[in-house]
Amino acid sequence: MPKDVRKEAEKLLAEAERLLEHEKFKKAGKEFRQAGDMFFELADYNVAEQCYFYAAKAFLGADKLSDAAEVQRSAANACILLNDYKKAEKYYQVAAKYFLRAEMFFEGILNGSFAYLCIFVQGKQDRGLEYIKQVKQNVPFDDFKENQLVQLVRSLTLSIVDHNREELLKIEQTVPQIKMRNPELSIIQRAIILARVYLALGFELQFTKTKYITDEIIEFKCLVDTTQLASINVPPILKLSVKEITVKEVEVVLSENFAVKRKPVTPFPIIGPERKILEFQLRANYPLEKSFVGPVILTYVIGDVVFSAKSPTKSLVVTSPPARIGIFMKPEGSPLINKTFPMDITLTNESDGEATNIELEITFPPNLQLMRGLPKKTIYSIAAHERVSFQVMLQPTEAGETPVKVTMSFKDADGNVNGPQTAELPFEIKL
Repeated sequence: MPKDVRKEAEKLLAEAERLLEHEKFKKAGKEFRQAGDMFFELADYNVAEQCYFYAAKAFLGADKLSDAAEVQRSAANACILLNDYKKAEKYYQVAAKYFLRAEMFFEGILNGSFAYLCIFVQGKQDRGLEYIKQVKQNVPFDDFKENQLVQLVRSLTLSIVDHNREELLKIEQTVPQIKMRNPELSIIQRAIILARVYLALGFELQFTKTKYITDEIIEFKCLVDTTQLASINVPPILKLSVKEITVKEVEVVLSENFAVKRKPVTPFPIIGPERKILEFQLRANYPLEKSFVGPVILTYVIGDVVFSAKSPTKSLVVTSPPARIGIFMKPEGSPLINKTFPMDITLTNESDGEATNIELEITFPPNLQLMRGLPKKTIYSIAAHERVSFQVMLQPTEAGETPVKVTMSFKDADGNVNGPQTAELPFEIKL
């Protein structure tokens, strides 16, 4: 290689641009690729990436699909060293597409797997999984199943989804056997470290009880345990510290009957080893058969990487406030023997829950005759803190205190039947 590598690289780049302008695509592609390799050796990864980008464009013009794919992979390598995993992901995806179109399945799977790893280290594990499934649909089953990187992707996915430390250990034992370019080995190592951090974070949702009523305010805590972070050894080449993570966003997944009233203010650091307590306040709006809180999702930053971790889910029970119906009987004036008088009967819902299907039966004693009205009545509903009144006409035949028997049943807001319950109301008849 010439002594003044940069000047030679710049000269090659200028020549490649001239060739591309004159549509000498094949030669331009080679010159761009060579210039890119030289800038890569100079650690000028921004310029190297652009050289590879135009090399791919030139090779496509020359119908050199596999060459275009290969320089896309080189561009992805440059982006990894620039910590631009989003752009690296795109280059790998394009490379995989070109290789698969050329029926070079091993190379297509390899680049697809690295695209997954780029997505993974961006904290988008679910999206990465969807992408690798698309790759699987376009390659022979055996080629996909037996590919070493696919097996790594599978173990990495299981370690996260199933919280499986054994799968992560399997990856760590496999990595020394993988012969890849240094940037690609570094992204594998980075993915492993992020998975180890994910598994090291412990979560516990703490509630004072599991049963609540409508409109009740729920206070709960999420305990985040980072004491295991101290056991993670990070290769120096990654320049990544896991002793402190910065939480940039906190979300809590809820069933539709809950609403968040308060959650932790972000960003905030968690410095290991630490047991960080996050406090939340919710409101239970209405009953729901399957009420749940969680997972609590922490989106956090480790170095230059954004990742996320989830707590378990907690099932809760929400019911309506118990309905309580009171009944009052009040005569208009003083009841006298053999004189018909009106009696006002009032039912009051003294609770925060609605009462429905109220069935009322009044049994009057023999010395108190019902002259007008019915002894049985059905009331469709009484809202919380509301009342319903009706009137009957009675005529006493004897003086003295005589009890009136009342039997009542109703349904609360959850459809539970209360009653029938019976009570006696004292009633005095004067001469």
